[in-house]
Amino acid sequence: MRQKFAPAFAAACGQFIAFNRDAYDKIGGHTSVRQEIVEDVELARQDKTKRAKHHYVRRSGYDVNCRMYQSHHELFEGLRKNFFVGFGRNLPLFLFMAAMQIIVFVIPFVALGFGSPQQKMIAGILIAIFLMQRWLLDLRFKWNPLISLLQPITILLV
Repeated sequence: MRQKFAPAFAAACGQFIAFNRDAYDKIGGHTSVRQEIVEDVELARQDKTKRAKHHYVRRSGYDVNCRMYQSHHELFEGLRKNFFVGFGRNLPLFLFMAAMQIIVFVIPFVALGFGSPQQKMIAGILIAIFLMQRWLLDLRFKWNPLISLLQPITILLV
């Protein structure tokens, strides 16, 4: 089962993807994905499909960095281009994941403001868990923890 579904969950960030020569040749390099819009994710899928060794490496952000977009317009266009294609143009999967993002990151904030006392309590617990998880990542990667509070708004905008 894992081998069958693993390529569907492949991910990569093109600015920070690296291969050794054997693995790159085994998947056909960039030639094998030249028709793809999101070639980095497709390279990761090829990597998993052809069973080359695939590792995700956590780094602090100080080793390398990249600024992908310089304006709101560039950000919007980049996300618009990548999101649906990044889900393999699978509309049910894309809509499911969008709904999950809203359920997990937006609805608890709405319930906190407009829910019954019991719903507010549950929403508060869910928000606390979400913020703890995000703040641990912020601490680990030295990100601004206040940005985590904007995630529900970001989800709605995307």
